Amino acid sequence: MAGALGMIAGSGDLPVDLADRCAAEGRRYAVLRLKGIAGPELAGHPGADVPLGRLGLALQVLQRNGCDRLLFVGKVVRPRWHDLSLDWTGFVGLMRVLTGWRHDDRLHRAISGLFERRGIKVVGPAEVWPDLLAPVGVLTARAPADVDWVDIKAAAAAAHEVGLTDRGQGAVARNGVALMREDRDHTNGLLRRVAETGGAGGVLVKLAKPQQDRRLDLPVIGPETIAVAAQAKLSGIAIEAGGAILARRQAMIAAADAAGLFVIGLDPASLA
Repeated sequence: MAGALGMIAGSGDLPVDLADRCAAEGRRYAVLRLKGIAGPELAGHPGADVPLGRLGLALQVLQRNGCDRLLFVGKVVRPRWHDLSLDWTGFVGLMRVLTGWRHDDRLHRAISGLFERRGIKVVGPAEVWPDLLAPVGVLTARAPADVDWVDIKAAAAAAHEVGLTDRGQGAVARNGVALMREDRDHTNGLLRRVAETGGAGGVLVKLAKPQQDRRLDLPVIGPETIAVAAQAKLSGIAIEAGGAILARRQAMIAAADAAGLFVIGLDPASLA
């Protein structure tokens, strides 16, 4: 008999949705709610609150609940050293991940390895629920115009470049020129910076990093992304089909339609 599914939950809608989905499907599961980060909506699910750095406690909770697979879901801003609450296992584990601390993908791989060496397989949300992935094609009532395609191509090239640096997954182009790239402030921060320029139009493109472990930290867009994109007065959002997750898909599409934005899944072959 397969073991339970563990979930280390950060902030955002996706951890809540997937925990609710586990419950609705009758799965055995446990949610490790990152203290001070995970949303209060997760409090009613089986599992425990776990401070950042308490790797030993996290392993105990997973083992106590019979978890043999583990998801990392939700947003977690890289903590400052003094914000970590390390137990001994967490301290030893931290020594293993120091070389990747400033590089997202390297850090994610190192952390996942800490769990896998203890017999808990790390899986991606899309391995469990393939329908989370964005399909190819236009998802909204509005489709990109010719001018939008110019911005899509420019933003896709910039997103690919920033992905190679392991610092982000997205970029915005306007008038055929890359305007800004994602950095440590993630997508919402990028869009807020775009909003501060006071312009209008342009496209956000989000792509998985070329070297990315696709079990971990795939690009995600949801209703919150739409709201911030609308505040930045963008024309639309393009994401990598099969390489990005749609959170609250129907609500996200409805919000985009209400804001007059397009959302499109790009064929990976067209990005090669």
